[in-house]
Amino acid sequence: MRLSERLQHWAARAELLARGGEPLRREALEALERGRPWEARALALRLLDEVAESPLALAVWADAADAMLLENEAREALGRLARLLPYRADVWLRLAQAETRAGLEAAETYQRAVLAAEPREAALAALAPLIERALDARDTSLALTLARSVPGELPIPRGLALRLSELALALGDTPRALARLQGVSPDLLDARGWITWGRLALFEQRDLVRARLAFGRALLLGDARVQRQLAELLRDAAGQSLLMDLLPLVKALDLGELPEWQVSIALAQGHPERALPSLERRALSERTPESWQIWLDLALSARDSESLKRAVASRPEAALGAALQLRLATAERLLSALETHDRTRLDRLENIGAAGEAWANELRQQVYAEWLARGTEQGWRLLCDELEQLATAQLNLALLNEAAELRADLERPLRLAVIGEFNAGKSSLINALLGQPVAPVGVLPTTATINRLRWAPDRFVRVDFQDPSRAPRVLEFGALKAFLDDEPASAISSVSIFSPLEALRQVEVIDTPGFNAGEAEHEQTALRAARRAHVLLWLLDASAPLKRSDAEQFAALCPSPGEAPLPTLVVVNKCDRVGASERAEIMQHVAEGLAALGVQPLTPPLAFSARLAGQADTQAGAASGLAALRALFDGVLARSVELKGRVLVERARRIARELRSGDDDVGSRQAEAARAAVRLVRGRDAFEAEWALAIGAALEALNRELAGVIGGDADLRGYAAERAASALGPVFFDLVSRTLASNNEADPDLIATLGPRLMPLLEALARGISLAVRDLDPESGAAAARLLHLETVRFLQEHAFREDGGSSTTAAAQRERLAALEAALGRTRPTRWESVVEAPDLNPSPRERRSTPA
Repeated sequence: MRLSERLQHWAARAELLARGGEPLRREALEALERGRPWEARALALRLLDEVAESPLALAVWADAADAMLLENEAREALGRLARLLPYRADVWLRLAQAETRAGLEAAETYQRAVLAAEPREAALAALAPLIERALDARDTSLALTLARSVPGELPIPRGLALRLSELALALGDTPRALARLQGVSPDLLDARGWITWGRLALFEQRDLVRARLAFGRALLLGDARVQRQLAELLRDAAGQSLLMDLLPLVKALDLGELPEWQVSIALAQGHPERALPSLERRALSERTPESWQIWLDLALSARDSESLKRAVASRPEAALGAALQLRLATAERLLSALETHDRTRLDRLENIGAAGEAWANELRQQVYAEWLARGTEQGWRLLCDELEQLATAQLNLALLNEAAELRADLERPLRLAVIGEFNAGKSSLINALLGQPVAPVGVLPTTATINRLRWAPDRFVRVDFQDPSRAPRVLEFGALKAFLDDEPASAISSVSIFSPLEALRQVEVIDTPGFNAGEAEHEQTALRAARRAHVLLWLLDASAPLKRSDAEQFAALCPSPGEAPLPTLVVVNKCDRVGASERAEIMQHVAEGLAALGVQPLTPPLAFSARLAGQADTQAGAASGLAALRALFDGVLARSVELKGRVLVERARRIARELRSGDDDVGSRQAEAARAAVRLVRGRDAFEAEWALAIGAALEALNRELAGVIGGDADLRGYAAERAASALGPVFFDLVSRTLASNNEADPDLIATLGPRLMPLLEALARGISLAVRDLDPESGAAAARLLHLETVRFLQEHAFREDGGSSTTAAAQRERLAALEAALGRTRPTRWESVVEAPDLNPSPRERRSTPA
């Protein structure tokens, strides 16, 4: 409806009737109806000559000027009308729209429309551009405050519904975003509405067809600002593939040469470096913060250190806002990290910030990969140092002990655990494998314990007890059975049998308690021992191979999702009790059953007879499968470094994963933060005096902006608080950062590290000041400066870090390092590591070493 039709109230018409102007007004309205605005304009101007400042005449003039695209005349008519009718929201809204079309700042005019009394639908419509401006400035707090003023009982104008949907999506409230679009015809969407619709289709509903349609419409309907917004949106991984579909339209609209689209296209094609030269030339020629930021961001995305160096060196002379200062600090820290190695690099990459986090994570993984590639002795110890430091920072004693055990494992031989059901012949198999009766056979009390077979120059036995106060007992090998007959099995933790067999220099064999012996505790003991091994040798009974209980034990040993399984060998014992054809069926059944369980042994399952292997008869020994068993064992020894490394890497990865999922509220107080707090306290008077001037100037500007809002109702006070937070927060951050950086003793990385944690505190402080200080008087700058000083010192002392032996690792930095460490370990395949285990004499053959008498 035209403004001239809305304003036909009786009082204004009575004045025209009294002065004889009513016929002219009617004639002007008829001219507008006939589509002849030039006639309406002439009649309206004649009417104003006769009845000066007539609201009805001004309304006709405004409508006619709008129809003729005479923007200056329309603004003049609407401005005069607004002064006459300051309570009319529709007049203020039309004036704000005219100012916007002319490229003028219209925020204050839109705010006057929102605050006007009538008509309510026009006041609601004026909220849409204000919310739009807040969203463009990424000020969701302000946008949310404005949205809260929308009454729930009135119909919402289409433009406002679109902006509220966009706000809900920015806040992550997808259901509300969808609800706001209900009832809005797609044909009535504006460019920003199409972007919102497309985002919902792409990211929430995974509907590429609808998303392509929506973004294409947004490109065709949108202005340069909307097109730039879409270019940034399509840099997301999901949007990059869609951008390639839209590329012909982008080129047809001549958008491909715009910096924002160059960046997005280069990222979508996987070659961000291609856009760098042109963006660098543009930034160097324009010297604006906007063009410089695009160059800097793309250099970070492309991981181009040389271009990044030039960008940092060519920063614009204009003052940079807090966000760009943080970006610059990120770039400088990344360049500094690239010049260092090992732990120094890791320290400099801590809390790098979102703009450089992807590159920083890649550099962290490079450090860990270099450690792992150096060889077991050097690189593995560096990695264990890292795990122990991170576990100590979390005060996680259990994982700290596990990390220390990883280090100790380097100096131990390969650990082979023999597992299987009770009476499956594990001890007999071990003795046949080693060529000596080392493992006790038929010593029943030891079925509840772990028997460790280890190398030593002399033959002896050590018994460890469950009670840690009891000292281990050392015995001669022949005295073991008599000792165990007199000692309760439940009192014994493990039995270590030492022998000078050369094979035991390379491997420690663990004979575990049997499963299904009727004791659940025995099974748990066997499972714990198996999980500490590097290789499992699973012994099955040919009379009942791979039955349900075996499958359950396999499942109990299966790692958690994402973990690699332990290297496993499978041997089927007692095959002498079945015929040849039945043996083949049994081995086929075992192979298929293992595949069904997801178990992939290092070699195919092996048929064996421990009874025949123990006989002196040569023919029986040949039929036992002993030669194949020893060949399998030789193959394991040849791969011992690889197999042990595979397990150690997986355990280190699990430790990193568990530490990363641990307590978030941990870390250490950085010594530099404490020193910065001391410097602030010592220079309090000087700092507060300087801060008071800057804060007073900011308060004065904010007071002019919010003069009509301060002291209003609760919603208006909330709006003022959010606006103060967005305006004063960066001022506070700039003051604190410049003060700390001005001291030569200050750590240049400190502000970049504290920025993500400090900024929310300063915004909250600004919000509180706006509610507490009357009229935001500039004279209140001194009080605000004192409060800012107090809160900053408290933050540095109590909230930024916690002490931990001089470590500077924060909780966020710990998670970053642990994520990179876990990823590097997940890609490691330690097939060429150098062993730190003392190499045995390789002159005798493996079989000769096993058969050498003690």
